Amino acid sequence: MRAVLVAAAGLLSSALWAEPSWVILDARKAEGVPELIRVEKEQKGSGLKGMILLQEADGKSQEVEESRILARIPGLPGGEAKIDREEAVRAINLLLEAKSKVPVLEKALQEQVEQWKALLDKIPNAEDPEALAKAEEVFTRAVSQAMPQPYDLKATYTLEQLETQSAALEKLKKEFPARTGEIQQLMDPWETEAKYLREGKKKFEGRWLSSEEWEREHDSGGLIGRGMRTLFWHQLSVSWGA
Repeated sequence: MRAVLVAAAGLLSSALWAEPSWVILDARKAEGVPELIRVEKEQKGSGLKGMILLQEADGKSQEVEESRILARIPGLPGGEAKIDREEAVRAINLLLEAKSKVPVLEKALQEQVEQWKALLDKIPNAEDPEALAKAEEVFTRAVSQAMPQPYDLKATYTLEQLETQSAALEKLKKEFPARTGEIQQLMDPWETEAKYLREGKKKFEGRWLSSEEWEREHDSGGLIGRGMRTLFWHQLSVSWGA
């Protein structure tokens, strides 16, 4: 099977990968089946020449002969990693090619294909207005689900509410890595208010005050600093696009 896969599909690559990937290993025995392994990183083995050390996602590692590696397929990007449509299409094509050559792994590889397709649908395509509109619709709907109400500078939030909202938007970054910057802009005011609350500050008419300042302003009935407050509101409106 190995000779057919490598020669016909041309999947074998000699370059080590530093990014998370899926690796298909040839079976050790003639009656065995190839293995699909989630790998976080590859590096040259410390033993004999031609050995590769695979650091797996579960923390384990194993040293294998490089000749056993039938294919290397990119893993889905994580965190704030950005990816374009061409890279996503390339990953899907590699998976489809591997699936056709290693039928025993068809189900596992198809699961990866579906995940990449879902990611591809979320990446805007400037050359296809219809696809671009669809991607924007998907993104807008996801944002509405993650953040039912936009941040309101005049509202009062608990620290738990702020942290919950920030966590929901952080999760959204992983779903839409290509739009991390936009999502971070939505997160900024929530994170800023949470920061001030942790510092023990209080919000009074849109301004963040220390406990002493708050008591002084509160006791004065809010008559001090009207001009300062107007300027403060204007600056925040400009910076947050309100």
